[in-house]
Amino acid sequence: MNIRSQQIMNMAGSCLGVALHPDYKPVWFNQEPLAFGAELAEAEAAYASATTKAALAEASAGGAADAKAVAENLVEVRAHRMARALCSHFTRHGDLDRLGRVNLSRSAFSRLRKQELVNQATAIRDIASSVLGEPDADHRGLTSASVDALKAAITAYSNVLNLPRSQSVNQGTLLKESDTEVAALARRFRALSDLVIQFGDTEQGARFVEAWRRARIILDSGRSSASSSTAQTTPATPTPSPEPAVLPPAAAA
Repeated sequence: MNIRSQQIMNMAGSCLGVALHPDYKPVWFNQEPLAFGAELAEAEAAYASATTKAALAEASAGGAADAKAVAENLVEVRAHRMARALCSHFTRHGDLDRLGRVNLSRSAFSRLRKQELVNQATAIRDIASSVLGEPDADHRGLTSASVDALKAAITAYSNVLNLPRSQSVNQGTLLKESDTEVAALARRFRALSDLVIQFGDTEQGARFVEAWRRARIILDSGRSSASSSTAQTTPATPTPSPEPAVLPPAAAA
């Protein structure tokens, strides 16, 4: 992944962190313009897909065996993370029936192979999808973004699951597909920025607009340097910035 693409992924992760922060989500959730919420959900899914594609592209240099190993690990990690979020949610609400269906350890996922792993991860994804919108679910990591991330990982693993170990994986093709997805992601967040400023009429809305603008700076500040450099990097799987540009809520009067 080139420097520009990495900057776009970092920007997208930071902007999602801002929009989904508990201080700012009430600013736009079920508020006009309603298009923002719908398009943000699409951007979350696109971010999850681009993250997965980038990881596979980086791993493909080693052929099908490496690509499968990376894809398998992504499914295990994301399915386990989702399962533990579900455990937290069901424990909180005393739902012992559903708790028993998701109370799985990391090693439990690691022991599963091929289609068994796909089936278990899919079951976890479906349960998570069913609880979206339940009270406090998003505060425990159960969001459309996390569901989309698991779905993308399952799809990527399914696509390489039956490749012979000796089969060559076209890294050039995967890198091109990854760059295409990242470029489309940049256009999505540029369009979302035009909607974000519509929420600036209230004090908290103005703070949301400013936090979003600061998250966008991750990309905008690197535009000139990235355009003049052709250096390539081999980063790890793209992830949101660890410290999203979120401003603290206004102090009480």
